[in-house]
Amino acid sequence: MSDRVYREVHNHVGTPVNAGLFPKTTITFPALPADGDTLIISTIATNPKITLTFTDSPSGANNQRLHNGIGNNSVYIGTTVDELYMNIVTAISTHDYETRTGDSDTITASPDSVPGVVIYENEKITGTVTAVHSGGTAVVTATPGANVTGHYSTKIMYNGIQGTASGAVDVLMRNTDTDGYNIGPPHNQLKKETIYLQAGTILPIQTFGCTGTVNVYN
Repeated sequence: MSDRVYREVHNHVGTPVNAGLFPKTTITFPALPADGDTLIISTIATNPKITLTFTDSPSGANNQRLHNGIGNNSVYIGTTVDELYMNIVTAISTHDYETRTGDSDTITASPDSVPGVVIYENEKITGTVTAVHSGGTAVVTATPGANVTGHYSTKIMYNGIQGTASGAVDVLMRNTDTDGYNIGPPHNQLKKETIYLQAGTILPIQTFGCTGTVNVYN
């Protein structure tokens, strides 16, 4: 039982909670694509979002070059698939307005620890990012995204929660295993946890949503 004074009560009627998930698609190439092949990447809202063309020309985006232009749709093929992956990420990253973290319908490209390229949509939303290689050899593995559900309607975090009845509830809480910096691929900074509430007792924890009918406090 905390001795702090709570205020700004919000009455919440519980609904199922989901911490949400960023759509994620991994692209791998068993071999180098051919000169002139394309890779079409589409977001949930926009098809196509970015169309890349593979090239043997030095004008293609190359991770070993300092400057690769703005909005470069060409990807230098290189000599290995690992180099190709880095060049794909480089090309996508030249598209500022398509990769702006925090905006809806944008993407982030990142090299994968298991060789490949991962494309994230920068919003936790239901659906799938797609990628189509005109040469047909790329392997595309998609993990669909999911919306956040069950969050408090005020969209504010609260530092105290009180159940109207005793029992176990699921709550949305901050995921302390991820950092809070807006750098690199998006990480889910929410998680679902099961806690036990005692009717009439304020539990001094920070929550964002709940499956139970509760009062929440600042």
